[in-house]
Amino acid sequence: MSGSSKIFGNSLLSGNYNGRVIEVSFEAEQSQRSSPEYLYSILVLVEDQLLPLSFREKKNINKGALISFGVTENSEIKIIKIKNHAFNFDTESDLLRWRRPANNPSRMEMLRTRQRILRAIREWFEEQNFIETETPILVRAPSPEAQFSPEQTSSGYLITSPEFQMKRLLSGGFERIFQFARCFRKNESGPLHNPEFTMLEWYRTN
Repeated sequence: MSGSSKIFGNSLLSGNYNGRVIEVSFEAEQSQRSSPEYLYSILVLVEDQLLPLSFREKKNINKGALISFGVTENSEIKIIKIKNHAFNFDTESDLLRWRRPANNPSRMEMLRTRQRILRAIREWFEEQNFIETETPILVRAPSPEAQFSPEQTSSGYLITSPEFQMKRLLSGGFERIFQFARCFRKNESGPLHNPEFTMLEWYRTN
C-alpha cells in the first residue's frame, strides 16, 4: 500500500498496532505514474500515546480515520490498512472530544500524574498494613453534618463523605482502613470546589 517510514520521537516494540488519526497534513508529489502520490505527516493516537508518522500513500486520509500499521525491529512503519471515518472533533457531542490530546497534550500527562499519585498513596497505606475499603455512595439517610448539603435522589442520598460507613467498619473490628471515595456536596461549586469529587479518608484505632 505504501512505503516504509520511521516513528519520530517515540519508541514502540515491533508488532502490529491500531490507532486513530488525530491530525493530518500532506504534500502532493510529482510522479510519472497515472495516480498521484502524497507525502503524509499524521499524528496517531495509539492507546495513550501520540505518534507522529510520515509516509507516502495514494489513498486519501482524513482526520478521524482508523489506521493499522506494523513496526519492524528497525522501527520502520508498514501501513497495513486505513479506514476513513467522518468524525467531527469540534462538536460538543462528539464522543471522542475528551480524547483530543493534539489540542491539549497536557490532559494525558495530568492523568498519568494522577495515576502515579494514587499508586504512591496506596503503596504507603499497604506498607502500614491498612486495608482499602469501598463503602456505599448511595445511602438511606443524609449526612448528619449540618454544614454540608446532601444530594437527594429518588432512591436515597449521595454521601457527602464516607465517614459514617467507615466508622461502622471500625466498630466491627477493622483496625486500619482507608479508601478513595466519590463524594457529592450540593451547592459547593467554584474555583476551588466541585459538587462531585474524590476524597481520601482513613482511620485507625488507638
